[in-house]
Amino acid sequence: MKLPRIKFNKKKIILNKIFNSSLHPSNENTPDYIKEIYGDFNIPKDNRFPYLYGSLIMTLDGKIGFEDQNKSNEISKGNFLDPDGGLADLWVLNLLRTYSDGIIFGSKTLEVETNITGHIYDEILEKIRIEELDKKSIMPWNIIISRSGRMNLKHKIIREDDVPTIILTTKKGYKYILENIDKEIEEIRIDSYDGKLKNNKKIKVMYEENNEEFNINNILKKLKDLGLDKILVESPGFISILLKERLLNEMFINYSGLYSGGNLILNEKHPFSKDDYPGVDIKSIHMHKNNFLYMRQKLIYR
Repeated sequence: MKLPRIKFNKKKIILNKIFNSSLHPSNENTPDYIKEIYGDFNIPKDNRFPYLYGSLIMTLDGKIGFEDQNKSNEISKGNFLDPDGGLADLWVLNLLRTYSDGIIFGSKTLEVETNITGHIYDEILEKIRIEELDKKSIMPWNIIISRSGRMNLKHKIIREDDVPTIILTTKKGYKYILENIDKEIEEIRIDSYDGKLKNNKKIKVMYEENNEEFNINNILKKLKDLGLDKILVESPGFISILLKERLLNEMFINYSGLYSGGNLILNEKHPFSKDDYPGVDIKSIHMHKNNFLYMRQKLIYR
């Protein structure tokens, strides 16, 4: 598979760091290319679960899409005041992918983003991933969540052999996938599987044999055991669930300087109560011109 590439003009996407919290030390071993554009950067590890960090682009009125076009990149590339800021938004997403062992997509994302794959568009970052971060593959595992298994089983992520793919589902979902997928699959029963995760061009389908439901904690623990220490979450729906379950560690939210209105917001179906909601420590803030904010947030739960 030939992966789409973008040659980023470093001068056009350099970000201006306007705030850095002293509560969260920076990483002194940041590769030079990343330091020149973003500054010090690293993603830590968690002991029990993968370190989970979400990525979103929002408008200044907190929307994650336009009502008439809900693809998230319309918010970034649609900023007519600063097109290069939208390009910087894409580069930051590539940076987050560079450090990740896996990327979580929701099944709905595959319906909207028909050509999406979790690869890294910037070949310099891809090289850093292998040579300086010691990752074993150029692309993180593409992880798709579908409880029912009823998803686009002909999507590019599943169709292409070179995209390492895991589907997280239920026992019922596994049966549906088994009957409807055209690719060879490898069954991973969370309850009993003790093998290693190998990219052998088979679609990995992970579920619990002894549980009809979808247990997030058990799934995350298994992903950790399989060597996925750092996972980027690009699904707004799953970000909402992780926030509700107090499992999300960080958020990277880029704010495009425009307003969209409408009802497309994070946690629309999972609102918090006045007595139970997460807070954040702001770790850093970057700007591009006067039209984009790039914010890193550490989640704090009560």
